[in-house]
Amino acid sequence: MNGKAGKPAYALGTWDGERCIGARWNGTADNKTGWPRIYIHPCWHVLDKNLAEGVVASLPTYADKILALRFLNGEDV
Repeated sequence: MNGKAGKPAYALGTWDGERCIGARWNGTADNKTGWPRIYIHPCWHVLDKNLAEGVVASLPTYADKILALRFLNGEDV
């Protein structure tokens, strides 16, 4: 679910045993690491569960939306 340079990127993952969506802003030519970062290292932050529906709705294809919903609902994908 990566975006383009300077745009948001989203990832499906787990944090503390819970399925979630992670997010960050991709870097640009002037800012290679994007945001958030720890010193010079890119990192991700976990989105609040209340934002998941909006992120899933913004995915570009129906297949992406279904994959994300299946993952977030505990299915193996």
